[in-house]
Amino acid sequence: MAPPLEEQINPIAPSLIPAAAGGVPLPEDEPPGRSFWLTPWALAAAALLHLLPAMLWLLAHLEARPSYEVPALQVTLVREPPPPAAKTEPPKLAPRESGPDEKTEAKKTAKAQPALPQSGSPQESQARPVPAQPRAEAPAEKFLAIRLPQPGGNAERDLAGDAYLNRVMQMIERNRIYPPAADFAGRGARLVIYSIVIEPSGSMNAITLLNTSGTPRLDEAARLMITSSAPFPPLPPDYPQIRTRIIIEIPVYPRGR
Repeated sequence: MAPPLEEQINPIAPSLIPAAAGGVPLPEDEPPGRSFWLTPWALAAAALLHLLPAMLWLLAHLEARPSYEVPALQVTLVREPPPPAAKTEPPKLAPRESGPDEKTEAKKTAKAQPALPQSGSPQESQARPVPAQPRAEAPAEKFLAIRLPQPGGNAERDLAGDAYLNRVMQMIERNRIYPPAADFAGRGARLVIYSIVIEPSGSMNAITLLNTSGTPRLDEAARLMITSSAPFPPLPPDYPQIRTRIIIEIPVYPRGR
């Protein structure tokens, strides 16, 4: 049998139907104090369960976060140098000039007498004049001269008739060189003059051409006559044992004249 129309429009909840009529029995009312004691703990437990994942996530990220160390700064203390000392200038004294009514007078002081040097003191030895020693002069050269013979003549003696010079002249004459006639260009004998320096031992130190014949080959022939004769005998004891310069005049001519 269908329910009445009023029940179809406004149905009644099963909980509102009494149990005797076949409805759901109503729960018994709980004590009011117990429901108030359980409600805060339930809310706190629910909040902790919701906050626990967030707290674990924060702890994990805080441990993994790198620590930033601030580098230490090196500080050097610089002491300011002391200020330079001020230069103090001496006070300038104005020159005093005597007026017409003023007189200046210098004090008289006893004149100091020089002390006399004692005998044998260094002052006395310095005061004595030291006699100047004569300087050793370089020995002067001695000048001699010889002349070789002309063509067809004999050996001429030097002006002083010195035996040592005659011996030197004979040594040079024995080494005479006769250039070819073509070197004279149809002219006669030519005169060549040389200067030589002889040491006391007889060795020749230098040779110098003083007068040329005009032909280099003839000058060279006369020079070879002298150099091929050196060394000469040592200087005799009656000669000064110094360098001796000898002037040698050599007539140069071809053979057969």
